[in-house]
Amino acid sequence: MKVPIPPRLHVLLARKAPVGVIIRRGPSKWSQLIKWNMRTDEFERGQWVRARIYERSSDLSPNGKKLVYFALNGKWNSEARGTYTAISRPPYWTALALWPVGDTWGGGGLFIDDQTLYLDRRERGMLGTLPPPFGLAEDCPFFPGEGYECR
Repeated sequence: MKVPIPPRLHVLLARKAPVGVIIRRGPSKWSQLIKWNMRTDEFERGQWVRARIYERSSDLSPNGKKLVYFALNGKWNSEARGTYTAISRPPYWTALALWPVGDTWGGGGLFIDDQTLYLDRRERGMLGTLPPPFGLAEDCPFFPGEGYECR
């Protein structure tokens, strides 16, 4: 008898607002985004996407209005090259900006503040298909363990 695997839940919290997002993984290769208003304890169900979202490479902006995430959809011949980093407005996955990656060795990012995003680019020439919106800076890559400062 095959035992069903329950969905996995991952929570990202905004640092300066009572907002969180829940990434629901499962069934199988599907992920759902749910916005959590922690002030009223209400949940707003959002979009589903057929992709593996790497929650540890994702971040919610301090005000909770933007999400950067790293996804694998396995469509290697597409414009997104199978894996990509994107910015969206929770509870939606729809990309406001998208950077194709092409493998799982990098990707994702970190919000330093509401207007500054560092992408984990691993210096592989990863270029965005869209310019970063809303004044987000792309000054330097984010390397885990090496700090966030660069000029």
